[in-house]
Amino acid sequence: MKAVHWTAGSALALSVAASAITAASAQEVTWAFSHWVPPQSEVQVSGFEPWARSINEASNGRIQIDIYPAQQLGAAADHYDMAR
Repeated sequence: MKAVHWTAGSALALSVAASAITAASAQEVTWAFSHWVPPQSEVQVSGFEPWARSINEASNGRIQIDIYPAQQLGAAADHYDMAR
């Protein structure tokens, strides 16, 4: 009888956890990605932009990355402290 209760309790806990994970994965988020290189740089055009698009596509649009080149959000030395 204890095994039945343990199994039923485990199944209930698993279903609650699965529903919480499903709800969290459906949430849409937008990340701000700031860097110091110019918008026309090879790193921006061939690196950061394709990376942001691939994240958006892989998440089925749930994760959007807005890129802010050329220190638009703050000085390069402050980027670490700006992360939240």
